[in-house]
Amino acid sequence: MQENIISKREDLSVEGFILKKFVDSYIDKGIIGDLVLIDTPEDIEKIKDFIIRKVYNRLPPGSRFSDDIKKVDFNKIIKDLISSGHIKPVPKKEKEVAPVEIYNADSRLHVLEGIKLVEIGEEQQKTLELNILWDELHKNFTNDEFEDIYKKALSLENNNIEEGPDYYYEFAKAGLVDGRKSRTPNEEVANDLSDLQKIDADIEEKNKADPSREIKLLKAKKMATITERALSFGCTIGNWYGDNFSMVSTCRFDDIKGVDEVLVIDKKDKKQSFLGMAVDATCSRLEGDFFRNKIYKLLDSIISGYKTKIKYFKDKNGKMMREFTVPKVVLYFDTKEVKEFMEIIKNIDDPASLETIKDSKIKYEVIKQIYISSKLLGDFAHEYQNSVWSSYKEVKEQIDELARISPLIKEAIDTSSDCEFAKCLKQIINDYEKLAKMKLVS
Repeated sequence: MQENIISKREDLSVEGFILKKFVDSYIDKGIIGDLVLIDTPEDIEKIKDFIIRKVYNRLPPGSRFSDDIKKVDFNKIIKDLISSGHIKPVPKKEKEVAPVEIYNADSRLHVLEGIKLVEIGEEQQKTLELNILWDELHKNFTNDEFEDIYKKALSLENNNIEEGPDYYYEFAKAGLVDGRKSRTPNEEVANDLSDLQKIDADIEEKNKADPSREIKLLKAKKMATITERALSFGCTIGNWYGDNFSMVSTCRFDDIKGVDEVLVIDKKDKKQSFLGMAVDATCSRLEGDFFRNKIYKLLDSIISGYKTKIKYFKDKNGKMMREFTVPKVVLYFDTKEVKEFMEIIKNIDDPASLETIKDSKIKYEVIKQIYISSKLLGDFAHEYQNSVWSSYKEVKEQIDELARISPLIKEAIDTSSDCEFAKCLKQIINDYEKLAKMKLVS
């Protein structure tokens, strides 16, 4: 790693702050490599544009560093990058130098003269972040321990584990599937199963083209499975939030659609007793592009008037339900949280550990993220006139009721507005709205 001269400065100028943020967030964390600069005005503008989009535009509103962009000396920033060794100038005559890849959140591909900006899609972003997480986890767990924990996670009782075609046709037989486009219920199920087969065939084809991809996907699957099963076990068996709250893993069809779990709240004293929330549990960095892109997609769907649908769902008692719509949240779990989920699964066979699992501190982080997301996404949905806002509001109210009888949950949500997750989600929503307005203007 190159010497980071910026970190030695005590009083940072706005240029120093932007440079430090860029180096800390993208170079030192390995998200991008060192840059190769062809010494021309055009290439300087390309790097300047990259820094503006990835750092300056994400500064919190009102920050002392969010000066008028015209006042920021980006040439000074680039000179400091060169002097610190993060940018390597190359004379113009050596323009055929091998390009360096720079990864960022947009899903477009630009090949620029002198610098190659490979703006990769969601799968590659996930691979980058999962590899970092995977390496961190293996500092605490050997490969054998990790495999044992994964097998335990798979063995946990789940109504949806053995979900062959019969699982889906059972819903049609019970009259719980509505055929679309003049299809009968059985034809609707057959169509959905055909879609799943196409997805599997596409995955297999991509794996053949890139054998390393299968290994990467397996890593992601194992971490996701451990996280999802630990969440479900803690919330349902561990009784984290009382008898009225449970969390159930979805079937593969709904999982492919972006819903890992459904948080089920039984409102016993209400006419409409069932309240659900779709949960997408994401193993990633909070400030990473993978998490940001998932939120962007969710905001896209809210603005377009879409509501998340769950089509083939069984509750914790195995009761089948007709397709229903729910609000959706994306939860983030970094190395620390995934380690805690692994410990839960690791000790799941020990009866003495059940009390420890019931009192696990991770439950406060989970409910806090759900509460914050319900508030912020509900407000967003209300602003853009998507009626799903009322369901977000209901979930938030149910957590408020829970807080009245649980001092520790009350403490968690009372301090939630100042936590890093809240700040990050607010910033992502703010950035999204700026981008949406720019698109409307353009």
